[in-house]
Amino acid sequence: MNIDEEISILEYSPDWENWFEEEIISLKPIFRPNTTFEHFGSTSVPGLTAKPIVDILIGLHGTLEITVSQKKELEQLGYECLGTAGVQGRIYCRKRGIRSFNLAVTQFNSTLWNDNLELRDYLRSHPDEAELYAQHKLDAYHLGYRKLLAYSDYKSDFIAQLLKRAKGF
Repeated sequence: MNIDEEISILEYSPDWENWFEEEIISLKPIFRPNTTFEHFGSTSVPGLTAKPIVDILIGLHGTLEITVSQKKELEQLGYECLGTAGVQGRIYCRKRGIRSFNLAVTQFNSTLWNDNLELRDYLRSHPDEAELYAQHKLDAYHLGYRKLLAYSDYKSDFIAQLLKRAKGF
């Protein structure tokens, strides 16, 4: 399983919120009960430039695991499950096509859960910071960081600083 992939960057699309709402209709029966779904990442911040891949945060209220049955149901929807993909406390699944999605399955109210939502909410409420982040992402792309892992590495320090500001540090 190769996690790395070519990326593209697009201007914000209000369609991304609709994609999220429509996709969770298919996902909810797989993860029922005691699961919370959130739209996070750049596609969840109105006006923010983003990879056209909707990130869905799935908070499990219990053990962090995807059963064999759940994995089969996800595969039937077109997802491939890639384990932690280098992020402890997360199970990563992705679906590529006309509409593309990333699933970050984690424990509800974990540090990973809370940090992702705190960053999303901060960017939503601080358009100046969202604009700086958009520019940083475009800079990465124009500097030739067009593969997911290199692009993510380029952004990691910037995101860490954004998160610190979101937490008031």
